[in-house]
Amino acid sequence: MDSHPDAVKYIGMNGLEHAYQYIYDHQIPLEKVNAGDAVYQACFEMDRDKYSMADMTRNFQQMIDATLLNEYLPTNVLIPEGKRIYIRKWPCFMPERTYYHLDAMELHYVLQGQVTQTVNGQSMVLHTGDMCLIAPEANYSLVITDAKDVMFSIIIYTDMIREILDRMDLEEDTLSSFFSKLIYGQNYIPFLFCDIGVDLYIREIILDMMESQDAEGSYADRYMKTAFELLCLRLLRNHKSRIVAGNTALKRGTRITAIMDYAESHCDTVTLGALAKKYNYSYSYLSSVIKEHYGHSFREILSEIRMEKAACLLKTTTRSVSAISEMLGYGEKSHFFKVFKKKYHMTPEEFRQSGET
Repeated sequence: MDSHPDAVKYIGMNGLEHAYQYIYDHQIPLEKVNAGDAVYQACFEMDRDKYSMADMTRNFQQMIDATLLNEYLPTNVLIPEGKRIYIRKWPCFMPERTYYHLDAMELHYVLQGQVTQTVNGQSMVLHTGDMCLIAPEANYSLVITDAKDVMFSIIIYTDMIREILDRMDLEEDTLSSFFSKLIYGQNYIPFLFCDIGVDLYIREIILDMMESQDAEGSYADRYMKTAFELLCLRLLRNHKSRIVAGNTALKRGTRITAIMDYAESHCDTVTLGALAKKYNYSYSYLSSVIKEHYGHSFREILSEIRMEKAACLLKTTTRSVSAISEMLGYGEKSHFFKVFKKKYHMTPEEFRQSGET
């Protein structure tokens, strides 16, 4: 099975995984994790021949901080700056979180064992040799809690997929349709599930990509791109009938609803600028998409959300008007009064005493 000379080093746990396992086994809250603590430094020691302690400590802390601060972990947390295609072993015991790529596709490949993941709310189990291709703007989550389960993740930006498509003379099939729609179409396929079992040739390609990237030679990036193209051609030639498309959905509508759900949950502090940064959009683009989708500006929608919550709090709690105003993010009580009266045509106290619901 493991004919590739470097398979064994990817099957064993590395220092990062041991650090995550320590957190998992001891149920340590992530906000209490300090990558500089001796226990994590001891975990990283096993990889010092390959990486510097400073780099490992910094990368580990960045992942912990990003997990704490983001509902979605953006692409740049998972792929080094300047890379257009990147492969990594998915760390065992890494805390479960939702991931999302705005302009990159991700391919998951199970080297051994099995991995359960959820993509756009649909769960699936990948066994040894299986793959899942996840489109940009789909979200997914997974966690691996058994060191015997080994999965690789390939992240490839859409501009590189476009380059590969230009070179490949693809016929009309599920895989080419998946690539074409994720680049050119609004109606897209969120994911492809490739139930192929063990294909030793694909296994060798994946491991060669890992080895090429680790070597970081002058031809590494070119090799990575060519290897990914070979992988796609192998899928089409030998496994076309085993590629199953996930349910289609409208990218923008699905995504913008999730963004506004987050805004509603954080209406006391959220700003359009913070939302744009969190979800990797420009301020002006996100503003125009919200207006197009809902027919109202973000400011109007946020005000409506706050007023509805204010009305509910006034009717169902005994909190003071000042406390409710502060809870909903109004810095000036007078501004809260003005906005509330404009909507309900009475003051907050009058509303509380009225029969309005």
